[in-house]
Amino acid sequence: MEMPAELLEAFDRLHHEEQAEEPSQDVPYAKSLEQRNRKMEAFSRSWNEIEKAAASFADAVKAELEAGARPDLAAAVLFLEDQERRFRVAFSPKLQVEQQMQRAFFSLPHAVRGRAVASNRRQIATYTRLLEGIRDLRLRLTELQALAGDAPA
Repeated sequence: MEMPAELLEAFDRLHHEEQAEEPSQDVPYAKSLEQRNRKMEAFSRSWNEIEKAAASFADAVKAELEAGARPDLAAAVLFLEDQERRFRVAFSPKLQVEQQMQRAFFSLPHAVRGRAVASNRRQIATYTRLLEGIRDLRLRLTELQALAGDAPA
């Protein structure tokens, strides 16, 4: 069973957003925070699309299983494994940096500290959601693959 086009497109959009340029060092700090927050919002929107498309795909697979079909999910599972690797490479280092920076924000001037801390927490939550979410999608599809009797040995 092939991955639905809308799911593939949603992954492409997320990876395109990930490749988008980071805020420049020459930009004032407040503007940099705005740009980072917009990027996190774009990641969240893309992830919502992925979750919605993945849920539809999982429902279609479940319906086939209930009808007695044995869908071949090997290619879909491999695709999600590849996506999980890509997410780890792209987002794990960023998550670690954001986690390490948490304490540093408390030394900022009071005028920007609250916004910086909130932005940092939003970034940590977004990266965590992406990393945990892709793992969970892969596990869900692997579970469906096992139900179809198509699990690897």
